[in-house]
Amino acid sequence: MGFSEGINELSMDRSKEDEKPVDSEPVVQDLLAKMKAEMVKAHNTDATLVIQHRQEIETLKVRYHQLCEDLSKAEKEREEFRAENSELKALSKQLNEAVQLRDQ
Repeated sequence: MGFSEGINELSMDRSKEDEKPVDSEPVVQDLLAKMKAEMVKAHNTDATLVIQHRQEIETLKVRYHQLCEDLSKAEKEREEFRAENSELKALSKQLNEAVQLRDQ
């Protein structure tokens, strides 16, 4: 085999290597596996955060409704207090008038 034939054979061998897909290399496979693991980990972290946020939202909704109920009760109690206060003022006025009439 001559020199030019040897070079032709080497370039044929090299072209066969070039035909081999890059992603079949062990280093590339290792990197792809690591990237996939990181993607799965990130997805799981995101999913966990979504679940936590949904739970927090539900907790806040419950708390909000409880606070609305408490506010409604407080407003009713305030109205009852105002009504009682008005009645007491009227009774106090009547009592003062009765005392004034008695003292005359």
